Amino acid sequence: MKGDTQLKRLEEMMLRQDLLRDYMLGLPRVQIKHAALKRLKEGDVILLHQNRLRLQVYDNGIAVAEGLPVRCASKLMLPISLKKPSAQQRAKGKKKAMLICALGSIRSKRLSAEESLDISDIDLSDAILVHDRKEIARGILVNVNNEIAVKITKVY
Repeated sequence: MKGDTQLKRLEEMMLRQDLLRDYMLGLPRVQIKHAALKRLKEGDVILLHQNRLRLQVYDNGIAVAEGLPVRCASKLMLPISLKKPSAQQRAKGKKKAMLICALGSIRSKRLSAEESLDISDIDLSDAILVHDRKEIARGILVNVNNEIAVKITKVY
């Protein structure tokens, strides 16, 4: 009788305890002028200044790991290398803002060096533009002259 109560309480406690952390998967930050950010509308294209799909893992807006996606059998994996914790990358000058192009979220216990994350469930074509931890627009990834860009489909 007493063992059942203890077992039930232990089970409830374990369910409340979150063992996995949520990390945001996205592309490296990109700078954009504040004026262009305010004029953002559907159909606009933002160049991300990269020609390969280099992904970063963010924890509370700070890049903690990065890697290039690799197809292994039927899964899409992201072998990561940890980044040294540093101050959040800032825009150069008052007239520019830093955007994160988020692609989805990953749940993991803890990131470790040379780990591979399974990103098969994430749709790498859908993107959310994030500024100051707020979603400002949605879009799709497109190719513009062999460079990755985001075409805006919805502005908030």
